[in-house]
Amino acid sequence: MTRQWIYTHNNRQWRLPAGAVDASDDTPRAAAERELAEETGVRAARWEPIGRVNGADSFTNHVDHVFLATDLTFGTAAREAGEADLYLHWLSFPKALELVTNGDIRHAGSVCGLLSIGLREEAVAAKP
Repeated sequence: MTRQWIYTHNNRQWRLPAGAVDASDDTPRAAAERELAEETGVRAARWEPIGRVNGADSFTNHVDHVFLATDLTFGTAAREAGEADLYLHWLSFPKALELVTNGDIRHAGSVCGLLSIGLREEAVAAKP
């Protein structure tokens, strides 16, 4: 998880690594790969699309593309100047879900991704 000051909400917020799809990105996945590496130094060998979230339909056409990144390797982050106050926190999955359920994670794409994986894991665990 990352934690950073989000000026539009006037507070520090928990989020999964995220960012915009730039003109240089061929696909939303390419943007996700770039953003994960920039913000955290982490790279993933496997990427699974989880879903898409429309953030504020009445005001913008912004879409969060949510992915599950696995088979990770670790390196050094290369954050942009606007990310100087971004901090990386390694949390257990149950702790991240707790932050969602108690309202501490409000970023729509992060909530969608965490709940989607949590529900999927719960469904797998419930199968006989």
